[in-house]
Amino acid sequence: MGTDIHWILERQHPDRSWNAVASKTRVTSNLIKRNNNIYRPTDHTLPEQRLGLRNYALFDALSGQQINRSLFDSQIMEPGLPEDASTHSRDDLAQEDEIHSHGYCMLAKLELTRAAAEDSLAPGRRANSKNDTLAIALVDMADAVSAVLQNPVQSGEILTGRIWDGNDSFPDMARESNHAALLRQKRYRQLLPTGTHTVRLLVGYDN
Repeated sequence: MGTDIHWILERQHPDRSWNAVASKTRVTSNLIKRNNNIYRPTDHTLPEQRLGLRNYALFDALSGQQINRSLFDSQIMEPGLPEDASTHSRDDLAQEDEIHSHGYCMLAKLELTRAAAEDSLAPGRRANSKNDTLAIALVDMADAVSAVLQNPVQSGEILTGRIWDGNDSFPDMARESNHAALLRQKRYRQLLPTGTHTVRLLVGYDN
């Protein structure tokens, strides 16, 4: 069973709807375009790329396969995708033949998990045990989410439409009219401020 993490960050609008604003797919697309259509292994040093790397400890914790009760009082992720997930998020993450073990959590839950993980670590963040390895991975994941949310290049727009048409990534956004682009930008500016209860993380895992 694959454990590459596919992720999407959603932010809430005052009308209570949720809107995708960042994703592994979009981050990878942006990096490839920036590197003249070349994917570089060194991109894995970037926080937005580390967020989606294969990590068995994170898979066990986030998917609910194994929950370490010495670190966490409850499962980190709610199973499945939220009923009010954006259409774009469902299209990206609900690929039944490729992505499995979906889950989601509010930013508030992720921050509480980060705090518990940090408290459990010995000084110097040494991985002296399996618990330490998981705690370090969870802190790094939370740090990566924060970095993405603070980066307007990676989370400065609402993601809509298809992620792939057989030739190009995000074809509907690339070909939208100027009017449609302006409306999408206007809606992004209307989103509620980034906060622990206005942002949520959705994940799935690659087969």
